[in-house]
Amino acid sequence: MLNNPLPLSGSKEGSFPYLTLRDRLPIILTRIVDQLCREKKSICEEYGEGSAEEIKSVVGRLSELKNELQTNKPFKTLIASKSNNPKFDDDVNYNTAIESYRKSYKADPKWFEVAWLFAECYFYKRIDNSFKSSNLLSSYDPFKIQKIKACEDVQESIEFLSQRTVKDISSLPSQDEMKKIVFEMVEISLWGNQYDLSIASGETLSQESIVTRLSSLRENIIACDLESFWDFLIKLPENKKHIAFVSDNAGLELFADLCLASLLTEYKLVNNVTFYPKTRPWYVSDTLRCDIKWTLDYLTGFKGDVKEMGQRIKNYFEEGTWDIKENKFWTTHHDYSEMKKVDPELYNELGTYSFVIFKGDLNYRKLFGDLDWPNNTSLRTALRGFQPSPLLILRTIKGGPTVGLDESSAKVINAKLNEDWNISGKIGLIHFTTHQRDLNFFMTVLLSSTAIVLIAYLCRS
Repeated sequence: MLNNPLPLSGSKEGSFPYLTLRDRLPIILTRIVDQLCREKKSICEEYGEGSAEEIKSVVGRLSELKNELQTNKPFKTLIASKSNNPKFDDDVNYNTAIESYRKSYKADPKWFEVAWLFAECYFYKRIDNSFKSSNLLSSYDPFKIQKIKACEDVQESIEFLSQRTVKDISSLPSQDEMKKIVFEMVEISLWGNQYDLSIASGETLSQESIVTRLSSLRENIIACDLESFWDFLIKLPENKKHIAFVSDNAGLELFADLCLASLLTEYKLVNNVTFYPKTRPWYVSDTLRCDIKWTLDYLTGFKGDVKEMGQRIKNYFEEGTWDIKENKFWTTHHDYSEMKKVDPELYNELGTYSFVIFKGDLNYRKLFGDLDWPNNTSLRTALRGFQPSPLLILRTIKGGPTVGLDESSAKVINAKLNEDWNISGKIGLIHFTTHQRDLNFFMTVLLSSTAIVLIAYLCRS
């Protein structure tokens, strides 16, 4: 058995992980500090006068973190933070990883030497702990203002997508028409992943409707398994139509995911949908439970199709057709091949769904270990045993590994794209993979049906 490739890290000067650690992460910290100073008055009005002193303490902790990062200091052991929800505490998890590194390498972990994934997750964990160490500001989301602005900045796209979704839901399409509509909505969900504020260092992105550019964007999808996904989707047994989204960015991407889920639900291609958001502010724009609530309130504040979509989605949640589940695993440093060992309950839970939709770069990196895989590595190999259920993986490439490409994909890259193809966010991937457990499920159904027919025949004889 061949060894896995090495994890990506910031050790190579000029690499995307190196530039992220050197440039993007310090900028994110600077923006948080600037926001705390700029919004100090409104923060004190919301959280109380005592929060003014806590802002100073948080700024001090964030400034200390920035210095540690920029001077490549060793990782600090985390001091247990206060939490509004103790079941989401994972300081021990991170501290165990830090101590394990020390024992394995006889050295302290440092920013530009450890795996990039570990460094980034530790970075966002430290930001969260900077607020959790406070009393009044322990629930403050330093990225909330940016997420709200990013959503408001794409109002035109939200209106256009609402109009389109309401029209599609209201129609009575043939199966071929339904297939085309679903394919396009999956593509919209894919391209919504371009709106990632962690890549933009917290800056909001310019509005350019993905809905009206689908045809031109399609040629930039270099791996597309939609046909096999559709064949699988339409054959789901009636009692096997509960799916899950492992969410990525709030804002337009979240809304596109909600529209996709609405379409699948209304067309009765699925019966139930579960969403897995993050449990703490994460990678700037990642979705929290409260972001979903804010989005629905925002949508229902409009008129017309936007309000109709917002109310429809609210009804799904209120009626129990859709639900939200939270788990701290999504904000640990672990990649998903470790889930079965670290959180077997979550792994088994994912195994109960017909399929799971994983959105975005961070989920992609964790699915494939953030290892330096050759582009033509098969999905099954790169997943390294993570097979709880069939997986639909949607991602615009903005750094990290890329796998599952064939020769035709390589030709597209070589012929049309510059050397930044794998960090620009302009290239998309739609992977779909089933697994042996799923095949066994359908073989069991088939054999059971055959047995019933045989027994009925024998009884008549």
